[in-house]
Amino acid sequence: MIYGVVSDIHSNLDALDACLKALGCVDRYVVPGDVVGYGPQPSECLARVRELECVTVQGNHDAALCGELEANWFNRDARDAVVINQSLISDADKSWLAALPLVVYIDDFAVVHGSLASPDLFPYVSSFSSARECFESMDDCSLCFVGHSHVSEVYIQKIGEFGVDCRSLTDGGKLDLAPGFRY
Repeated sequence: MIYGVVSDIHSNLDALDACLKALGCVDRYVVPGDVVGYGPQPSECLARVRELECVTVQGNHDAALCGELEANWFNRDARDAVVINQSLISDADKSWLAALPLVVYIDDFAVVHGSLASPDLFPYVSSFSSARECFESMDDCSLCFVGHSHVSEVYIQKIGEFGVDCRSLTDGGKLDLAPGFRY
């Protein structure tokens, strides 16, 4: 099965459609959170994600928009976006966002917005130590898709070892997955 992963859509339908087009033909889409927030088209993005039957987890902006997370720790622009986006979506959209799980396991991988170490707190996986904490929570999975940071990078750990490596994919690229490692 070929999965296409699109994270942190943030109510930007044009960007979502561009990403979907760039992914080409996939069997299933995965969204590691934040369908809404910042952009002007939350309802349209939610409709597209539901139409494509994307495997979706709740991000911090999704949680704030449906009232499950206080937005007071967001920066001012993000707080303002929550208020604006709340006025642009229906109660049904808010209910759909509220029902999203924090973690989903599919095949041999997990999907989470922040970290498997504490998915309800939406921590960033943006350092070797935070990646190590996520790896420690992966149990039988060898792969975990994480959103939230808006940075395309891959943390790699050899199974049974403490060390963590990182590879940047900010300019795109391909990563071959090797047995005996977690990503």
